[in-house]
Amino acid sequence: MNPESRILTRNPQDGSAEAVERVNNYAFEGEQIVWDVLVWDKNGIEKISDVRVTLGVTQGEGNDVEANCDLTAIYADGDALDTFWNARIDEEVIEEFDADTMATYTCTLTVETPLSMQGEYWVVAEVEDLDGLLATFDENEYWFFNPEVAISIDGTVDFGDEVRPGTVSYSDTLRITNDVEAGSGVLLDMMISGTDFFDPASQGSKCPVSNVLRLNNGGTEGVYEHDFPAGDLGTMTIGDQFVCDQDGDLAVDGTDGATGVDHLCYFATNGAYQTGNDDDRDDAEGYVGIPYETGTPEDRAPIISTSAGTLGDATPDAGEINLGGTEYFAGNVLTPGADISLTFKLALPEPCNGDFSDGSLFFWGEAI
Repeated sequence: MNPESRILTRNPQDGSAEAVERVNNYAFEGEQIVWDVLVWDKNGIEKISDVRVTLGVTQGEGNDVEANCDLTAIYADGDALDTFWNARIDEEVIEEFDADTMATYTCTLTVETPLSMQGEYWVVAEVEDLDGLLATFDENEYWFFNPEVAISIDGTVDFGDEVRPGTVSYSDTLRITNDVEAGSGVLLDMMISGTDFFDPASQGSKCPVSNVLRLNNGGTEGVYEHDFPAGDLGTMTIGDQFVCDQDGDLAVDGTDGATGVDHLCYFATNGAYQTGNDDDRDDAEGYVGIPYETGTPEDRAPIISTSAGTLGDATPDAGEINLGGTEYFAGNVLTPGADISLTFKLALPEPCNGDFSDGSLFFWGEAI
């Protein structure tokens, strides 16, 4: 096997580029693992009947066949084998390509749906000759295909028995956990968004000028994305909705990002990191804003961020990590079983009459 040829690619929907940010051994439907392999039969290459990729719960020959490999023309007869290092049979080292006894193949395994490919497998390329003899390359790989991805939330958004209009209140703290399938190693990049809140009862609600408690005071949307087809570095652009602004007039129903206030903000911590590390988003207490859910993933805010000005410059700064050339906010990436603690702060308008419980807060985890 040529180690320089081995890559993991994303599915076509995500641009089919190399998944350089994937640092653990999991893959999802549509993603592909690719190898170039050298096949050698001293009795002649015409004796080879099949080259394929197999999956099984044990290493070695005889596992289930999943994909056939393509014959490729990497070398001409007599070329030096400069990419297949240490190719050998017993003590015999192969240094030149012999077209009579050798051939190269590209093997591509595409991860199938969870119905047919879910769980942990040994993966390897296997060759069979006309006599039924089998062999594999030495470097078996262990993969977790289509692991279940989940987030668990412990706690409720409770501001107490009575919240007075014109005041600021704090909720109980939620615990948000990366609850992916055990053993999968899936890393989650966490995001947040929400909606306005309404009174589900038919009554004369008002908060402060209409029957709606707004999530924030509007304004520009922020952008947080890892645009894999175009580039892998990661970017974040601060918009009004990413910022917590609760210093305005609670009697003003703001929708332009400048007037009124953001009625709901949050503070989050994960290890050494917290929302107060982002001077571009936080208020004096370290709370940051919640953007509206638009259905577009890039409009969602990272739960914990640091200064956004340098994310994506290929040199991780304080509070950033580099995963295969892609930059993420360190406190925003959850390993399996890891938690983010999150507390909400409510700036309730005055006047505000009604039970504004009909709305949503969304927590998102994107598998890295």
